[in-house]
Amino acid sequence: HLQLVPISLFGATIAQAALPVLSLERAQGRMEEFKATLLTTMHQILFLALPATAILIILRIPAVRLTFGASQFDWTATVLTGQTLAFMAIGLSAQAVSLLLVRSFYALKDTKTPVFASLGTVTLNISLSVYFVKVLSLGIGSLGVAFSVANLFSALILFIALHFKTGGF
Repeated sequence: HLQLVPISLFGATIAQAALPVLSLERAQGRMEEFKATLLTTMHQILFLALPATAILIILRIPAVRLTFGASQFDWTATVLTGQTLAFMAIGLSAQAVSLLLVRSFYALKDTKTPVFASLGTVTLNISLSVYFVKVLSLGIGSLGVAFSVANLFSALILFIALHFKTGGF
């Protein structure tokens, strides 16, 4: 829940607001404006999401204590939750940008590419999670690492696919 707040505030809302503009520019055949809008919007998301990532990593323990309560979580559970939150926060910016990239594909009337990217992301997340926990015995925090790596992979794949689809940035 703590990791989704910045994504909802910055990634989802800005990406949703950009969709009509991206769709209009694509419909009018203005691909250079489409790319400029996409990159400007991506910079805005990163401008807000990267500091949120840093704040979430630094204030992870107080955020867990405040949100879930000191009476419900003992100190060990708080530390483990904070550790997992910090690892998940690493992929926060990538997850927020992915929301914009997916909507960019929607504006281009391409719904298949985001679906295939999502399938790859889920497969990678599950594979890494099983590998980290079962094979390497890294503990619960490694689930956050797997989640972040999968989100970084998703953003990278979507950005590369969009790069080729739009003729380059």
